[in-house]
Amino acid sequence: MKLLKLVMFLLVGGVLLGGLSCGKKGPPFLPQKTFNLSVVDLRGKCERDAVFLEGKIMDLSRAEKKAAMVKGARVYYVTYPLSDKPCEGCPLLFRAYREFGEEVASGENFLCRFPIHSRPKVYFFKVQLIGPEGTLGPRSGTLKIVVR
Repeated sequence: MKLLKLVMFLLVGGVLLGGLSCGKKGPPFLPQKTFNLSVVDLRGKCERDAVFLEGKIMDLSRAEKKAAMVKGARVYYVTYPLSDKPCEGCPLLFRAYREFGEEVASGENFLCRFPIHSRPKVYFFKVQLIGPEGTLGPRSGTLKIVVR
């Protein structure tokens, strides 16, 4: 009986000690692929029932233009009534987004038709390009558009 307790103690101690001493633990994972294309100089204009967003597609890491790698875009947005718009510099919570396909990239240009349904409102937009295998690039700057 004493021998069995000693063996169990050594076995449990060995497993615990071995688990703590032999490198990083955790589930296996694939390294994240990076995608550095982003929309810069984001601007927009409202026409009838849509906001047209446009800008330049740039590779932020190398300052090269590679729109052929763009597989789509996420357009994050948040709206506020004109009477209750946020103060300048206040944080904005971009909870909603719409995804668009490859048609948003043409050469080095970004162009997207974003449908709107209610007026008057203040819209804020950010764009994040989608690359190969669904990787996401950095978000653009924030664009504010007042729709009357």
